[in-house]
Amino acid sequence: MASTNTFLQHTNWVLNAINEPVLTSSNFSSAVGIQLEAQNAVNSTIRDIIDGELEWPFNRTTYSETLTPGTQIYTLQTFRSVDWDSFYVRPIDEITNGAFTSNINNWTDKSAGTGSIAYTSTGNGRMRLTGDGTNGGSAEQAITTVANRAYKLQFRHLTNDVTVKIGTTSAGTEISSTIITLDNAGEGEIQDIDFTASGTSTYIGFANTSTTVCDIDYVKVKENRSPQHLVNTSFDEWRRLYRDNDETLSATFMGYPNKVFRTQNDEYGLSRVPLQANWEVTYDYWTSPSDLSVHSSTTVIDDRWSWLIVEGAKRYVYETLSDPAFHDRAVQKFNAGLKRMRIELINKEDVMNPHINYSAWI
Repeated sequence: MASTNTFLQHTNWVLNAINEPVLTSSNFSSAVGIQLEAQNAVNSTIRDIIDGELEWPFNRTTYSETLTPGTQIYTLQTFRSVDWDSFYVRPIDEITNGAFTSNINNWTDKSAGTGSIAYTSTGNGRMRLTGDGTNGGSAEQAITTVANRAYKLQFRHLTNDVTVKIGTTSAGTEISSTIITLDNAGEGEIQDIDFTASGTSTYIGFANTSTTVCDIDYVKVKENRSPQHLVNTSFDEWRRLYRDNDETLSATFMGYPNKVFRTQNDEYGLSRVPLQANWEVTYDYWTSPSDLSVHSSTTVIDDRWSWLIVEGAKRYVYETLSDPAFHDRAVQKFNAGLKRMRIELINKEDVMNPHINYSAWI
């Protein structure tokens, strides 16, 4: 969890500790002297903490990149470290705004009569369909598909039954039309519908004719293909074992990637070379956050470690003030706190060596 304590608060805690006047939001940007030194000390300490470990959990970020058919090499995000065991490939979600986190944008209202669709913030956001007893509250979205390719529609609905329409035209049912009953009223159900696209555009629609609302919690449509972990292989191994096939100009050797390798230029390569455009690769990496700049800036380091930032900042301030005793004391507290932080946030699991008879030690 990122901090809610601000740059101003951290700076003032340092100033309080050394009995100096504190800053306000109005004079923070014009600070000089020891107040400016306290600001710089806070940023320097945050950098010290970040540099204290390569893979702090609060610096971990997940990135997704849509693949390009025939393109094997991709540029990595700016990183301190990359988790090469985290790479995997999966079909992209063809639906836009299927989570309804803040609105129902990208969905077209196809309601009839006094039926309606609306956004509700219930359950972190849902699309609500309300009929008038005869006509339906109805919504649809057109997605890009490939003819004769198999897809899977998944959605979660609550409160009432819903009619699901899949067609090649707006409000059409050329592919399917299914009434999905809700058996677990009050809890909601997750439903899967498999279909094969027959054109480049497919319309996904939901309708409810009942005056009792039906809430759609989320909607996803992906190619009916399982995600796949990418095996991390070295650049040398790729050149020795897989390069010949990957660089052969033949679609026969292309397909769903199953390996990832790091190049010599902060890039990653995929083997096999991607054959389709509706796949994406995701991976985790660790970043270096920017310095705090304005009074309201917050750090990625959790609030419970704010005291460590203050202790570390006091090292720099006491050095400027030529106070070696307090400087050394702050150094000891900071180093002990950083050690504790490593134990709590990066506690490595003990791995037992299978070749050692541990029972003999008892």
